[in-house]
Amino acid sequence: MRGFDDGSCAAVAAGLDRLEEVSLIGTKVGDAGLAALAAGVRETLASIRLDSANLPVSKDRVGDVGVAALARALGENSTLTEIHLNGNRVTDAGA
Repeated sequence: MRGFDDGSCAAVAAGLDRLEEVSLIGTKVGDAGLAALAAGVRETLASIRLDSANLPVSKDRVGDVGVAALARALGENSTLTEIHLNGNRVTDAGA
């Protein structure tokens, strides 16, 4: 999935009505892709993994903007039980 990026994420999210678990480890998904995905499946998402701790540093990682969009989109979600953002650009402000 190395070529999977924000645009790919938005295209997939547009066609989904249900997604329970997603792993985007090793992709180029950043803030915009995470926001699009979260908005598309805000009621059904239970687990999301965007770990990038073992990947080279890249500007394409999720940061505070993406986490804020995820929080807004999933505000009413009662199924999310797990989120992994290790190695991304989330600061104290985004946490």
